[in-house]
Amino acid sequence: MKKNILTLLLVTSFFCANSQMKPSIVQLKTGEKLVGMGRVAGNYFKYKMHAKAKLKKIHFSKIEFAKVRFSNDDIKEYVYLRVKTTGNFEVVQVVYSGKRVQLYTQKELHYYGGNIRMTETIVKDYVKKTADKGLTEFGAYSPLANNLKAKVLAFFSDCDILIEKIKNREFKVRSDIEKIVKFYDQSCQ
Repeated sequence: MKKNILTLLLVTSFFCANSQMKPSIVQLKTGEKLVGMGRVAGNYFKYKMHAKAKLKKIHFSKIEFAKVRFSNDDIKEYVYLRVKTTGNFEVVQVVYSGKRVQLYTQKELHYYGGNIRMTETIVKDYVKKTADKGLTEFGAYSPLANNLKAKVLAFFSDCDILIEKIKNREFKVRSDIEKIVKFYDQSCQ
């Protein structure tokens, strides 16, 4: 009986330790490609080449891109880009990559409370026109602190058709940001 419990504890601890590691491909800026299991951890990518390998981490400044497979149909790509307003580099997930504009997102998990623990996921959106040298931060949606609509209207101000659709509420900046970016990429000159 004790042997079964010990085995169960060992198996559980192994799966817990590796639970966030997902099949990954990392393309380094040197041209080298790493294939194994990994995950994004702040400005680093933690990975193992195989199950028994030692956990390693590499700073995203050395990575061209990292692709992580969460399921057969869910492969997310991460890149390390500079934000224009702050000059800081951020690890962001590629949401849409078009010929004229790209959309990126970053999800942050915040913990609150003492005895009763609560979590909140804050999603920040970033956009970049192909000719731009850095990301423009739209930020997280917050009706009081972040004037998202004004930022979106300013960024896409060179497309009158899109501006009109946003003002007429055909596109809502809070929920349709990906549709807005795709419309701009495909329909604006």
